[in-house]
Amino acid sequence: MFNWIRHCLCIHDFEIVKQNEYPDKTVTTYLCKKCGWIRKVTTR
Repeated sequence: MFNWIRHCLCIHDFEIVKQNEYPDKTVTTYLCKKCGWIRKVTTR
């Protein structure tokens, strides 16, 4: 099982860096300005 949650002591300060729109979903990429962690969130 792929663990996509990386535990980090940083209190993340996310900024939206990219938003890709597809016919069936939207993928938003967040970047933490403090530690550089990237998180992708898919919404349908």
